[in-house]
Amino acid sequence: TAAVFAPKHLSKRRQRMLVAAGAAAGVSAAFDAPATSALFAVEFVLKSSRLGLDRLSTSTVFASTSVAAGVIGFLRSQGQALGITGAATHLVGRIPYFSVNPNLLTDVLQFSVLGVGCAGAAVLLYEGVRVSEVVLRPLPRWVSAPLGGAVCGLIAFKFPQVQYGYINLEEILRDSTRLSAVDLSSLLLAKIAATSVCVGGGLVGGLFAPSLFIGALVGDVMGHFVANRWAVADPTTLVVVGAAAVLGAACRAPLTAFGLMVEITRDTG
Repeated sequence: TAAVFAPKHLSKRRQRMLVAAGAAAGVSAAFDAPATSALFAVEFVLKSSRLGLDRLSTSTVFASTSVAAGVIGFLRSQGQALGITGAATHLVGRIPYFSVNPNLLTDVLQFSVLGVGCAGAAVLLYEGVRVSEVVLRPLPRWVSAPLGGAVCGLIAFKFPQVQYGYINLEEILRDSTRLSAVDLSSLLLAKIAATSVCVGGGLVGGLFAPSLFIGALVGDVMGHFVANRWAVADPTTLVVVGAAAVLGAACRAPLTAFGLMVEITRDTG
């Protein structure tokens, strides 16, 4: 949105600053995480656009996140006053506090295994996007976009959950999916394929929300395998850590991933 509505007379640097501010505002409004959204813009957007950190760029980002958080809070309060169902709750919801096993060695081992699994999922996502771009980007846009949409539609016909990022993410975080480990693994591969095709075909989507969803699926799969066999961390903990791990690996923004999990769970433990 910022890229479209940015005044054309501005310099390229100013236009990129507005893009960073818009990205930060979008994350702030979507996740109710203003601090993390500012960190995301600084860690990922400003760095990737080679703007660097200065007083003007950082103040622009922080101003946009503050305004977005204020507006979304006002709209939520107005919706609650009007009796709109769900208006008072956040899109992702408030996740219950999670805990880890007092045995430090057990925790280190299980989260190390989870980290390897999340790294593998991030590599699959990266390679899927690369292959999809090699195949679809040379085609005309009027061919690649409908073709990508058709492939995603076929995937969604079998796995409807790939269409909805935030709603299904909340279900996984709250352990209400009622899916087996095999079904979750199939959904994981389907989500990676759908995201790769969307990005390669030039469709709207991006990698931020899909990375969270994919990481949550990895954590949920691991929770199904180990929760009933060993005294390990609460399965919700594996889901939260998995979401942060894939997001940090896919977007190369580990601090953003850590901060986002803290803000959406409201748990610093």
